Amino acid sequence: MRTIYQISTLLATVVLSANIGAQSTVNVPADYSSIQDAINASLTGDTIMVSAGTYPENLDFQSKGLVLKSVDGASATTISGGANNTLLLLDSTPATTVVDGFTLTGGNGRPSSSSWGADYYGGAVHASNGAIALVKNCSLIRNQITTGTFAGGAYAGGAGTQLTLEHCVIAYNHAWASGGATLADHYGEITLNRCTVFGNTSNDFFGQQGGVAGANHGDTWVNDCIIWGNSGNQIDAFGSPYNAGVDFYVTYTDVEYGYSGTGNISGDPLFSDTSNDDFTLLAGSPCIDTANRSSSLDPDGSRADMGAYPMTGSAFTISGTGLLSGAGATLSCANAPSGSVVFFIYSVVGQGSYTLPSGIVVDLIQPKKLARVLPDINGQNTISGVVGSGIGKSFWAQAIAVNSMAGTWVLSNVITETIN
Repeated sequence: MRTIYQISTLLATVVLSANIGAQSTVNVPADYSSIQDAINASLTGDTIMVSAGTYPENLDFQSKGLVLKSVDGASATTISGGANNTLLLLDSTPATTVVDGFTLTGGNGRPSSSSWGADYYGGAVHASNGAIALVKNCSLIRNQITTGTFAGGAYAGGAGTQLTLEHCVIAYNHAWASGGATLADHYGEITLNRCTVFGNTSNDFFGQQGGVAGANHGDTWVNDCIIWGNSGNQIDAFGSPYNAGVDFYVTYTDVEYGYSGTGNISGDPLFSDTSNDDFTLLAGSPCIDTANRSSSLDPDGSRADMGAYPMTGSAFTISGTGLLSGAGATLSCANAPSGSVVFFIYSVVGQGSYTLPSGIVVDLIQPKKLARVLPDINGQNTISGVVGSGIGKSFWAQAIAVNSMAGTWVLSNVITETIN
C-alpha cells in the first residue's frame, strides 16, 4: 500500500518529467521587447522567433540550447550590439543551438585579459568551452576590432568547441592580430559549409591571415566555399610558435591563388556587385555547378554551386522551330546575360566537332554555321535560316554568350533534332 508521501512524490515526478519535455516558441518583440529578454526567459529546446528590424544587442545564450531564428531572413533582421563585445556569446552551448537568418554587424569581440590589457575575440560570434552550435543563413559583415584582437568574424576556442557556419557571408571584418574572417584556436574547431568569405583583413601581426586562420591546435574544415579578396593569406595558421597543431581541410572551394585539396579551384568567382554587398554569382562563374557532387542540390535542382548563394535567375537557353529538311527555321535565345553577345553555332547535316577561338570544343554536326546577334534588354533574339537536305540525319545547335568586357562566357543547352 502506497503512502500519501509516495503518491505525492510520484505525481511530482510525472509533472516534472512533463515540464522537462515541454518546448515553447516565443516571439520578439510580441512576447519580449528584446532578444536577450527572450533568451533569459527561455529553456534549452525553446525557439525564439524574431521579427524584422534592427536590434542593438550583444546576446549571451547562457549555455542554453536555443533556436534563434528570424522571421524574414538576414536582409531584414540585424543584430548590431557593438559595445566592445561579441554579438553572439555561445559559451558551453549544447548541440541543439542554432542561429538562423541574421545580419551580424558592428561587433567588437569578447574581451580577455592579456599583456596588452585586453584582447578581443570573435567580433560577431564567440564560441567557447565546448560549445556546439550552428550559425546558418547569416551575414557576418563589418565587425571590426582594432588592437590586440582575433577573429573579426567568428571565433571557436577550447577543446570540444565545434562551430559550424553554413550558407553564411563573412565579409569586410577586421582583426588586428589574426583571422580577419575566422579563427579556430586552442583545440577548437570551425566548419565552413557553402560560405562566402570576402574582403576581410588582418594585416599587422604574425603573418597577415586576413581570411581563414588557425592557432594552437585549432582545426578548420572548408567545404563548397568561396574564399576571395581577403588581405594577406586567404587560409593560414598564426605565426610560430602559435601555429603548432593547426590543420585546414579544404575541398571543393574557390580560393584566390589556389589551395591544395580535392575539387578546389582558383578562378575569379564573378560576384554580382561586391561594392553593394551582393555576393550572388554572375552567369559564367567557375563556382556554378562545381561544388561537391554529394552536397545537396541547389534550389533549381542543379549540382550545388560554391559559396553562400547559388546563382539565381533563369538559365541561358535556346529553342528552335521548323526544323524540317528544306524548311525555313528559327533559333531563339532567352535569358542571355546582360552585356553579352550571343553566337549561335549550328549544323545542317553530318557529324564532327569544332574548336572555338577561345579553345572551347563543342560537339558539332557538320557542315557548321555561325551567327552573331545582340540580345535585347530581356536577353532574347532570334535568327532565321533554312535547314539543309538530310532526311534521317541530325540537326544540332548551341549558343555561347560572351561578355568581352567582363571576360566571361556561358554555354546554352544543346538542341538535337532528327531531320524529317
